[in-house]
Amino acid sequence: MPKVIRMPRNLGTTARGRFIDEIFSYYRAAGRPTLDTISGRIKARDDLAGTASRETIRRVLSEGAVPLSLTTVEAIFVILCELAGREPNEARWDDDGYNNDQKPGWEVLREAWDDAVEEAHEEPPPEPAVAQPQPRVVAEDSDDPWTSDEPPF
Repeated sequence: MPKVIRMPRNLGTTARGRFIDEIFSYYRAAGRPTLDTISGRIKARDDLAGTASRETIRRVLSEGAVPLSLTTVEAIFVILCELAGREPNEARWDDDGYNNDQKPGWEVLREAWDDAVEEAHEEPPPEPAVAQPQPRVVAEDSDDPWTSDEPPF
């Protein structure tokens, strides 16, 4: 029995999260097909500009990975649309059932992918400053054995 793929939850409201939300909605609409089904259909199509291996599809859907190639995203998207009985360029409906977006599904996904790729290449925030340990100040003429760096034996 194939393992159930669940959408990654740790992406928040980032551009990457928006991209994964979007492509995962097509995965759900397609009835959560197996990775072998998706990759097999991609391999069988010679009209797609890109390709995606089973592992790439798994990483996108379960880990939230963002492919660097738009043709890879397009191949996954077209097959998910095909399995869901949708046209890639049909109008996208929002969660409330209204066509408020007025953009085709492919255009929405492409914009989300582009934002996610840009976000991945932004400079990471600076690391927080870590307090450096201060050297011990030891009086030279102290009789305290604990103030010396020499072992007590």
